[in-house]
Amino acid sequence: MYVDGSACATCPQGTYSPPASASCTTCQVGRYAGAGQGECTLCGQGKYLDFTGAVAETQCKVCAKGKYNDVPGLGTDCPDCQKGKFAAATGYPLCKDCITGAYASQEGSEECTQCEVGKHSQVTGSGKCSCLSSTLQHIGTKL
Repeated sequence: MYVDGSACATCPQGTYSPPASASCTTCQVGRYAGAGQGECTLCGQGKYLDFTGAVAETQCKVCAKGKYNDVPGLGTDCPDCQKGKFAAATGYPLCKDCITGAYASQEGSEECTQCEVGKHSQVTGSGKCSCLSSTLQHIGTKL
């Protein structure tokens, strides 16, 4: 509601009015509002909204596979998962670490890859596999 002369008026959808305001303000990116709201609501984790004046939560976009968002009210596309992490489905609030013995070598991974025979990742969240300590790696050497 806002004051229009001496009468109160309802703000239209996609806008809000702080208490005792004389006008309506458009909701910013990452936020939405139905008619008559005193504030805009943030899109939740795992979602984003990249335009102003949204009228409903259904307009919040879900993060794609390989992306995440842990910040309510994000106004840009969701960031990619870091190397060593993945998001197998849409709407992830956080990326998951690859398990030991698997890796994700690129940002934005949707899954982890098992290390090849003779290699291993010693920790979760690895971006690469290394030779096992019992395996000798020869680079550029003819045997």
